[in-house]
Amino acid sequence: MDSCLIYKNNVFRRTSYDADLIFNIFGNKGDEIYIELYRKTPSAYTLQQFAFCTKQKQSSFLRLFQILIKALHMQPNNFSIRNARAIILFEANQDKNFRSKNLWKKL
Repeated sequence: MDSCLIYKNNVFRRTSYDADLIFNIFGNKGDEIYIELYRKTPSAYTLQQFAFCTKQKQSSFLRLFQILIKALHMQPNNFSIRNARAIILFEANQDKNFRSKNLWKKL
């Protein structure tokens, strides 16, 4: 198999697996793309973009957490992945009704 030279490979590696790009090109089949990419080259960043792509499909937050926790196990001190988890946790809880009387009594 011939190898190819990729112009600005460092930029390509950062943006080629971007969730928005994959979702716009492949739509709901983006999951299959990320599963195949992860199988060939396991990376925490690939899992992070996989979670963002899954989020665009309005999937359950449980699936997103499973993907991000796997990425965090690979790179536990990675700020980008920890931040992605925090964003998704915030969005998962955004629709919750926290104005319960019991909650306010505890405060």
